[in-house]
Amino acid sequence: MKHYGKGYFRVTKRLHPFPRCSFRGIGSSHVIKGKWEAAGMVEFTCTNGDKIYGTYDAQGMWGGPSSSLVTFIGGTGNCTGIEGTLDIKGTPGIKAAKEGTYQGISVGTVSWKIP
Repeated sequence: MKHYGKGYFRVTKRLHPFPRCSFRGIGSSHVIKGKWEAAGMVEFTCTNGDKIYGTYDAQGMWGGPSSSLVTFIGGTGNCTGIEGTLDIKGTPGIKAAKEGTYQGISVGTVSWKIP
């Protein structure tokens, strides 16, 4: 199944290239006996318009916890040449604001460098 997601990304550390970024991603996933796996691409847009691009692999239990690993593969502007990862742990879904959609809160660890 194809999936599309978007959201807001906030990092609590200072001096990082992700100040209040929005993101969107697209990928594909499959579910077998309640276990799902997904892979795709993600684009972060910083408040100054710079972009950060990445790929992701994710897995979890339907309606339960999940984990994702985003690998940064490049960017634009001040983020040109960015490398690193974002390791995300998702919580079980919260009640969605719109029927037929999924909402969740995730916490992660980001590591990055810009040459």
